[in-house]
Amino acid sequence: MANLKKDYRFFLGSLVILVLVLMPVSQAIPPAFPLLSTTGVIVPTYLEPYNYTSTPATFGWAPILNAKHAHPGVAIASIVNVYNGPGPNAPPNCAQNYQQGVNRTRDYNNGIGNLTNAGVVVFGYVFSTWGHRDYHNAIADIDKWVSCYPKIKGILIDEMANNPTSANLTYYQNLTNYIHVNKGLAYSFGNPGTDTKHQFIGTVDNMDIFENSRLPSATDLKGQYDGNNWHLNYSKTNFSFVTFNVTSFPNQSTINNFTHYVSYMYINDNSGCYHKQLNCNPSQANPWNLTSIYLGNLTQALDNVSMTTRSVNLTGYQFNGQYTVIKNSTGGVLKTGYTPITINATNGTKYNVNVQNYQQYVFDHWDGGSISAYRDIVPLKNTTLTAYFKTPVTLTVKSVDLYGRTISGYHTVIRSSTGQILASGYTPFIFTTGSTGVTYTAKVDNFNNVNFTHWDTGSTSNPRTITPVRATTIFAYYNNSTALGQHSTYKINIQSKSLVGDPVTGLFVQIYNKGGSLNTTGYTPLTFTANNNKQYSVVSTLAYQQWHWNHWDGGSTNNNRTFTALVGQNLTEYYTVPTNITVNTVDKGGNPLSTGLTFKIFNSTGLAKQGIPSFTYTGSSNYTYTIQAGNSSSYKFSHWDYTASTNLNRTLTPMSNTIITAYYKN
Repeated sequence: MANLKKDYRFFLGSLVILVLVLMPVSQAIPPAFPLLSTTGVIVPTYLEPYNYTSTPATFGWAPILNAKHAHPGVAIASIVNVYNGPGPNAPPNCAQNYQQGVNRTRDYNNGIGNLTNAGVVVFGYVFSTWGHRDYHNAIADIDKWVSCYPKIKGILIDEMANNPTSANLTYYQNLTNYIHVNKGLAYSFGNPGTDTKHQFIGTVDNMDIFENSRLPSATDLKGQYDGNNWHLNYSKTNFSFVTFNVTSFPNQSTINNFTHYVSYMYINDNSGCYHKQLNCNPSQANPWNLTSIYLGNLTQALDNVSMTTRSVNLTGYQFNGQYTVIKNSTGGVLKTGYTPITINATNGTKYNVNVQNYQQYVFDHWDGGSISAYRDIVPLKNTTLTAYFKTPVTLTVKSVDLYGRTISGYHTVIRSSTGQILASGYTPFIFTTGSTGVTYTAKVDNFNNVNFTHWDTGSTSNPRTITPVRATTIFAYYNNSTALGQHSTYKINIQSKSLVGDPVTGLFVQIYNKGGSLNTTGYTPLTFTANNNKQYSVVSTLAYQQWHWNHWDGGSTNNNRTFTALVGQNLTEYYTVPTNITVNTVDKGGNPLSTGLTFKIFNSTGLAKQGIPSFTYTGSSNYTYTIQAGNSSSYKFSHWDYTASTNLNRTLTPMSNTIITAYYKN
């Protein structure tokens, strides 16, 4: 982009403010930008550290300092550009002086020191001319930054190429290695100013992917240059954006939405034509010559995080309506209500959340494994707390004849796992259980010459053991076969269900006549007319995407079912169905944590998916999966939620959508 007054370059990389987590330089230098659980502010500030138009001189970077003092939970960094870099002179006085008695190198060091002492991280500016600048000239500027301004913590590499040639990738990777290893600086920040390609991930620690005179859209932030929504395949810690000439500050909801996609942002009102001066062309002006009037609003908006408390049963199935009390650190009640309940919390502030029982809905544990209904939490980002409850579910026992027709009045007994009779009655019989995840037995009796033959699973064991995790209906089949063959035709209904009895539609079915000729085809639920005493075959789809054939209502696992039409009847096929497995990572306090570590999900045939939490994999119910947690010296795995297992590998067989959480010691 065009050079500006004082030959300052018109880029994000000029002077920037970022939310960062600081590491002392004496520690090992991280190989990547800090993996923040929050989104920070990135402020290009093209102005001198001190203003000498008044006596005494005033600190020109005071808005940055004020924002940091007002919102210490929002880390801030300033990227300084003296004159297209550290300044044209040799160390120790790199900055040229414009005014007698004013030492600009001293002023910059004092300004950098003031910001650093307040907890602000300071970067130095180096341009790269889209990868065409001589590498040795670029590292010479890095050397001068470290020599003249020893309190900087990183380098911004401006004019970053976005064409992933081998030469460009090597150029930026070498610069980052030099910044980290040779100079001992913690951070390398690249600025293409527009969307880029995935090959650049890791060549720098973070990239500005949007620099424009408007707010970014969701499409901008998800990334389109390298395929639709390609940014979503990577941690948001890789991306940032800056804007200028924005005429009004966006609402909190918009800011919260931005935080899903980027680690750093800046929203600037300035067009560069401040005070609407005459003969100013905004396309040639410098929008970074004043600090944005929105800086306070933005740090305030990012200091507020959303904290939601939700309730689920022991299988992770969400239900609503559990009374919840949220208090501040001194015990004052902030909000009461029913799950799901959300508050706008302050970043880094301690809260206490109490969920309460109601009748048969009894608290069991938090997603962190704690069994106390009172939970202390210090949210550092938008946070969801999950309270697990033992919840009542209904167990319904129905009786049918061998053709699936409902017959009623068969005595049924429900017992506990220890043999105690809990309830009895006659089919159809409904028993409301005390809680999900509790094991019961159901026994049905014979009557006169009508005898029990099997359950809908095909099992002939009576009583039947069952552990309902949600409302469940089971069918007992009897050999009552009266009133057969009285009509010339019958309606045959073919339906498909999940293993827990939920209806499933749209699965392909073929009906064949005896001898093999095709009668009809269609999708469940399907009804066709059969002739009396004629034999037919129903062939079900074995698999469609994540829907996998399991068994017929009679228990047969052969998807080709032959029957003779003697009565109107329902034929029910059971499938394993798509089930979401969501993987989250938190710190030892239960706060969401972005580790940058890759987790892997394996099915019976091998690797099914890998990603950086939080992410979701869609598998199939009743299939067994192994989730392998990431682990490193920086982020040490502690345990899984609920099971408290410390094994990196966790095996589970989900029957419904499931959320699992990995805890880390850091």
